[in-house]
Amino acid sequence: MGAILPTLSGSCQLSPAGRVLLEELVALHTRMKDTPPPARYLARAAAYVETARLIWRRQHTR
Repeated sequence: MGAILPTLSGSCQLSPAGRVLLEELVALHTRMKDTPPPARYLARAAAYVETARLIWRRQHTR
């Protein structure tokens, strides 16, 4: 989520409601960064993301 927030923040295409939603997402992301997840959950999530990336690459690099 954090990777896309700066791009969205710079968008001129957001409606006022979209801007409010984005501001709330940024605030939530900031709060979440202040409290790291338990190590076992972080490791599990990282493994899932890596698997998803590998699958995506296989499907899109043909």
